[in-house]
Amino acid sequence: MTTATDDTRSRLLQPKPFIIGLYGVPGSGKSYLLQMIGDTLNSSTCKVFEGSALLESLVPGGLNVFKELPYDDKVVWRGQAMKAIVEDCREKNVVGIVAGHLMFWDEMNDDEEGTIEEVWTVHDQLSYDYIVYLDQPPQLVVERRARDNQRNRPFVTAAHIQKWQTAEIKRLSEIHRQHKIGFEAVMCPHDAMKTIMSIVRFVSLDIDANTVAARDALDKTFHAMNANDHVVLVFDADRTLAPQDSGSLIDAGFCNGMDDDMPGWNKFLFSTEGYTHRAFKLSTILCEKYFTHDEFERVCGGVSQLIELYPPMKWLLHSVRENIPRGMKVFIFTCGMRAIWHKVLQREGLAESVTIIGGGRFSDGLFVTPEVKEDLISHLQEQVGHRKAVVYAFGDSPLDLGMLAKADHAFVIVGDAATRSKTMDKALADSLATKSILFAKQIIFDNACPRLDHTQLPVTTTQEVYASVHETVSSKAREPSLLLSSLSSLSGDWATRFRHFTDSEASMLLTTPTRHAGMNGPRLREAHHRIGYYLGLQVIATIVGVEPYLIPHVQNRTTTGHCLREEDQTVIVAILRGGEPMALGINDAFPRAMFVHAREAADLKPCHICNRSTIILVDSVINSGTTVQQFVRHVREVKAAAATTPAAVGTADDSLRASTTTDPSRIGSPSGTMAGNIGGDAIRIIVVTAVLQADAIQIAALPAGGGLMAQMLNEDADTWLVALRVSTNKFTGRGGTDTGNRLFNTTVLD
Repeated sequence: MTTATDDTRSRLLQPKPFIIGLYGVPGSGKSYLLQMIGDTLNSSTCKVFEGSALLESLVPGGLNVFKELPYDDKVVWRGQAMKAIVEDCREKNVVGIVAGHLMFWDEMNDDEEGTIEEVWTVHDQLSYDYIVYLDQPPQLVVERRARDNQRNRPFVTAAHIQKWQTAEIKRLSEIHRQHKIGFEAVMCPHDAMKTIMSIVRFVSLDIDANTVAARDALDKTFHAMNANDHVVLVFDADRTLAPQDSGSLIDAGFCNGMDDDMPGWNKFLFSTEGYTHRAFKLSTILCEKYFTHDEFERVCGGVSQLIELYPPMKWLLHSVRENIPRGMKVFIFTCGMRAIWHKVLQREGLAESVTIIGGGRFSDGLFVTPEVKEDLISHLQEQVGHRKAVVYAFGDSPLDLGMLAKADHAFVIVGDAATRSKTMDKALADSLATKSILFAKQIIFDNACPRLDHTQLPVTTTQEVYASVHETVSSKAREPSLLLSSLSSLSGDWATRFRHFTDSEASMLLTTPTRHAGMNGPRLREAHHRIGYYLGLQVIATIVGVEPYLIPHVQNRTTTGHCLREEDQTVIVAILRGGEPMALGINDAFPRAMFVHAREAADLKPCHICNRSTIILVDSVINSGTTVQQFVRHVREVKAAAATTPAAVGTADDSLRASTTTDPSRIGSPSGTMAGNIGGDAIRIIVVTAVLQADAIQIAALPAGGGLMAQMLNEDADTWLVALRVSTNKFTGRGGTDTGNRLFNTTVLD
């Protein structure tokens, strides 16, 4: 015997165009919003319809004749209009968006309610999939109706509009519950447009577009990831992180005070459609039809309370978060509802450290299928720092086998035999036999019976997984190429105070002559000079900022030029002897700066430091960073001492008075991305080098340990580090390979 549940399920599974109703009382702004939507969305994905305009074109004599027809005749014509909309959308394979009315309600007087005419018909019931109700403030509707010169709208009070809206929302809520038509009432037209656009985009997702959407969600996380997050843990959710299956709980949760025809809905859907793109898409669409936003949140909250993470899994997630804060990322790829697992993670204090890729609502913009999981693993391996990420994947069912096959380390979660997947043993054995999965291990929870033989599928524990992850992160962090991005994982402004161009095209071109064995003497000095000039304009000007001043124009008038901010209070220090050619290049970029030679830190006197705004320390190569660190500390000590004896500073060098006077040609205020970042009398120190040895910026064991340059940046917020490139070559030059000897043709003396 056919039941009401069978009828509901069959109707909802019937293929038909997706039709969205845009409802609201007359004067709420539906027509304007419909036009905006039509102008914004692609015509290949949707088509907009004005219900009144369609009736005008269909009914002989137009809308005026239609209004005088008997009610039953109006129902017929409204049915014809809706049928035309559905057929048009079916032919064009687009989503239909229809501006329509639910009821008309004439206002009479204070003692009478007036005449209410509901215009909802069985044709609407069978055609609409979702209704967005524009619930505008009543007074705004009254004012809008009064300003409408195109329609003859009778005057109604704001109180009447309020009653009208309340009645329509109540009736649409009943229609939503009775006929499983999605419904949302919004006050803001922008929110209505956002809702409709998200529906259209979701309904239009084909297999490729859905995969791209999932990749985009993953890429957004990568933009926030550090380039050295090179180990990734990926978990399936249901029966992997916890013994419960959220889909089964949803069925039970829905029938718990929700809908009598919902029990077993997920089981029915996937047994009918299979675990296909269409099935997962329908699952989201049906969820939207059954539940408003508030209802959905309530159900997800209730279901999440029934999910308890496996204790070893909870321990693993907390352990990697607390003990491996850098070098890895954790994801959940779930075919279920993202909102449920987000609430579970929130309860466990893991929401900030675990990223969930999943769907469940139109607003998620995607849904996860087994094929999407597999694709995302490949995408992960291709994305991290343009290197292959090491991926640890965890799953429990045949839906996860594609994901497990792609991972570098695959783990099968084995739970209670009564509830776990019944088809996994055979599917897993086949995958191992055909080498689609080369190697995997099983993690057994709750004293469950193992899957397969231990020789086919060795047993491991979450403790062993943690140890493996920790070792992989540590070994990867020791790879030289990953040291280049070590500072990017630090908090604060480190990333802005360390600049290098190691992999840039400019660096490759500028570096080539410096590495050429036949390039020595003047030609090599010229190459270093060009590097200094490039770094001066490209980086130092950005850090310090520029300021305008007046210059004579070639057309015999005055115009505005620019120079380095407080250029005449800038000191360029060539650390001898290798730093001189680069320092001269920087001086070429900033010709009004003071130029000083210094073989050791003590060569910098108070007159070089006090009353200066920026000191640029230049060396051709920084190995350990010891020399540069001595210079930086010396500058800070001299400045600190001068602060306690200001009178002595003024007599150190009379030229200071001239260099610090205001230039009358200066105008305006300085510009630049970092301009003004130092405060008071602090001196900005910029360390510039052509080659920086990677160990000098090693961040391990900070603040006490790590490379000297890393310590310098960590300790001194007014210090910047600029390098053309970072090198992992620890070779220390001598004789013909020493940079200083090559620059000045003294290779035979060493």
